[in-house]
Order: sequence, then structure tokens, then C-alpha cells
Amino acid sequence: MMKCKVEKFEVEKKSFQVKFEGSNGGTWVSVTKRSRGFVVSVGFGKEELDWLTEHLKKAVELEDTRGFTRKFRGENKIHLMEICFNNRGRFMKITEIATRRKPLLLVIPEGVKGNGWEVLRRAILSVQDYSDQVGEELKKTFGNTQMSKSIYRGGRSYAEMVAEDGLRSGVPLSAGK
Repeated sequence: MMKCKVEKFEVEKKSFQVKFEGSNGGTWVSVTKRSRGFVVSVGFGKEELDWLTEHLKKAVELEDTRGFTRKFRGENKIHLMEICFNNRGRFMKITEIATRRKPLLLVIPEGVKGNGWEVLRRAILSVQDYSDQVGEELKKTFGNTQMSKSIYRGGRSYAEMVAEDGLRSGVPLSAGK
């Protein structure tokens, strides 16, 4: 059974959830926003999380009258962070652009003195620390079974392992109709 870590918080009547999504061997974190019947969830890999936490910290420290736009280009998706203004104050837009689907848009209000963004950053760091701990535990338990794409434990490829055993005899099976 896979362990799970979830951090929940609220900023200006909007609920957010940061969750470690580590089942199926992947290590990524999702940030989900729930408000008025809408649910938006954006996923971040390890490099993307490092980029996000770094820029969240910069956004909190930024002057109230300033904004910025930053982009992170991953393997198969792009994340865009924008600090914007409206009559209610500042907010952050995080857009995930991937091929073959509509862009996902996550809007996070600044809160009081950047508190909303700081709480998000701390939640991400907490979940990220947890994911690192789980990764270390799994390595201790199972070892590094696959060293590279085609080389397995013992430094042999799958083809070499099969070739060593020689020809195999099998039992014919009927395909049936």
C-alpha cells in the first residue's frame, strides 16, 4: 500500500490541496483548487516543484506594486506563472500547457501580505520532504532494480539474461474461436 501525504489550506474562501501522487512509481505533486463547483488540479514533477517553490518565495518578497511572468519548459508540458492585479488585489495565475488538451489554469489569491502564496509554498515543501522520505524508504526496501533503461541488477540486459538460459520449450496453446 502506498503512503499518501495531503496538505489542505484556505485562502479567501478558496480551498487548496497539495498532494503527493507517488503511486505507480511516479513522484509528482498535484495542487488542486476547489471553489464554487470548480475543481482544477495541476501536476508538478520534481524539477517543476523546485522552480515553483523558488518563484513562490520571490513572489512573496516582491513589492506590492510589482508583478512578473516566469516560464518553465518541461519534457511534455510548460508551466507559466504570472503575478497579476485586479480591484481586489494581487493574484497568481499558474497555467499548465500540454499538447492535445486545453490549458489548466490555477488562480491563487495573494491573501494578507502574501500569506496565501507563503502557505502554498510551505505546503509544497512539506509534501516534497515527505515524497523524498518515501523514495528513500522504497530504495532501501526494494533496492535499485533497474539501473538504466535496459540494464537490470547484475549489469546484464534482459536479452543477455534470456540468451544465457538457452532455448525454452513451451506448451502449445489453442487460440480458440
